[in-house]
Amino acid sequence: VSPSTSRRRHSSSSSGRGGTVILLLASAICASAWPWWCGTYIAVHMGAGNPSTARSVVGWVFELSWLAFLTVAVVGWVVPKSGPSASNSTTDVAERRAPLGVQPRRRHPRIPCARLTRSVTAYPAAQATFTVVDLETTGLDPDIDRIVEIGLVKFSADGRTIDEFATLVNNPGSSREAIGVHRILDSDLAGAPRIEDVLRETFSFISGTVLVAHNFAFEEGFLSIAAWRAGIPPPDVVGVCTLETCRRHLDGRAFSLPAMYKTATGEWAHDRHTALGDARAAKEVLLWLLHRAPSPLYFTQAPRYGAPSPVLDTCQISCRPVPLVRASMAELLASFPQSTRTRRGDPRAIQRYRRLLDDSVHDGRLTMQEASDLTRLAIATGVTGTRLRQIHRQAWDATFADEKDGPWAALTPLRRREMYLVAEALGLTDLASEVNSVIAACSEPEPSPEARYLRGLRVAIAGEDPEVVALRERAEAYGAKLAVNVTKTVQWLATTTPEADDSRHSSARKLSIPILTPAHASARLDEAIRDAEIKACERQRELDEFAARRRQREIEADAYWRPVWRRSELAGDVGG
Repeated sequence: VSPSTSRRRHSSSSSGRGGTVILLLASAICASAWPWWCGTYIAVHMGAGNPSTARSVVGWVFELSWLAFLTVAVVGWVVPKSGPSASNSTTDVAERRAPLGVQPRRRHPRIPCARLTRSVTAYPAAQATFTVVDLETTGLDPDIDRIVEIGLVKFSADGRTIDEFATLVNNPGSSREAIGVHRILDSDLAGAPRIEDVLRETFSFISGTVLVAHNFAFEEGFLSIAAWRAGIPPPDVVGVCTLETCRRHLDGRAFSLPAMYKTATGEWAHDRHTALGDARAAKEVLLWLLHRAPSPLYFTQAPRYGAPSPVLDTCQISCRPVPLVRASMAELLASFPQSTRTRRGDPRAIQRYRRLLDDSVHDGRLTMQEASDLTRLAIATGVTGTRLRQIHRQAWDATFADEKDGPWAALTPLRRREMYLVAEALGLTDLASEVNSVIAACSEPEPSPEARYLRGLRVAIAGEDPEVVALRERAEAYGAKLAVNVTKTVQWLATTTPEADDSRHSSARKLSIPILTPAHASARLDEAIRDAEIKACERQRELDEFAARRRQREIEADAYWRPVWRRSELAGDVGG
């Protein structure tokens, strides 16, 4: 190509570009100036007294309004384009919802899931140690929702529970649908630990075991993405899905966790949608699968057994206990995670719990309201059920400081009965059984329910007349405490010699304690017994109504067909 030809092409292209620029500038001027022209035209034709001034004022009013509109439109269009979409932070990317129908691309490590099979492999399930995990979340999408509660149960294949862990997680923002399921309000999460602290202890807890969940994909998705957001590597373990195992090996109508728990235990779970309660239920389902399978079950891939990661510092927990079935301290203690890991907790809350405990069980029994109050305060302590049980044992030891280390068989029948009733009221079932065995060995009948009626009554009875002896025996039979020395805690003194001047009578007069004749004291005692019977009947009525509703629910829900084992397991993808 010659230089002259190049120059001609260059000049023609330059002139073409110049014309285009001029045309664009003219268009821009017309687009921006037309309101000014319209304003001046209107001012002239309205017959203004000073057309020149009117044209300027009205024209610029129209023009400035138009320019303001253009500015707002441009800013509203440009800012969203250059804002969050330009951000590459981990939180922004994680919280971005994928388009409808498009599976989000995840760039985080995953926990692999093995299958349980009846085909013989080199990895028998009967030799494994398992950890069941259950989560409660703000919603169903792990890419945008968060974990609000986690429950873990570690156990061996023979059913022995090794450890438990549970806590709420400070991730407020549950949807109304999620709250309707798990009943966790944002206010319940105040004081709960952060997800980063929870995950560190959770992954240490899981390491060296096989991770189990009923619908493993759900729990694994939330755990993996939460770990990815927090920058914490997930544990090197293999998972198992009990839901998928049930669908593959069983033929039945329903394989949900409540239905399978009913199949495994014969009872319906009363603690659904609490993370610890569901984890315990999933444990029973897996044990049933392992022990009832027509042939031993094996893993399809090797479990990754390794040394458990050390826990350098346990996180502060905020437990949500499983719902109480009845007003029982044993139920309350069992509803918290059972763990030997030492947790400091909140010393002030622990002290308040001790005081409320003393006030609640001084009469040898526990009402539903007292159990509810203790549950709320126990949550604030930040300790496990094992630590609470130690607090209850310390309360029992303090009550029987002089007798707890001596031979119980040498005590009076009344004192042994008091030891049994207080142990039972504190929920110390093992201790109560131990005391009851001593009572049985001494040929003493087990204390009747009436023996608890007057546990809160302390009286003094002086004299050895037949009427006084009968009054004393009646008071003891209903659990009243007979005072040897008259103090301000004594409610009345029964005597046949009200004018006596011995120490007991003198103390009663000094402390303004009523001094009653045996007849009046018997009437007082009968009145206290009637009041105690009314309270006991009311409490029993509440328990009977609760049991009746429970039985009705079980009858209605038991309409589901029990599943049966397939002759051979299904192949391919069965969901779950």
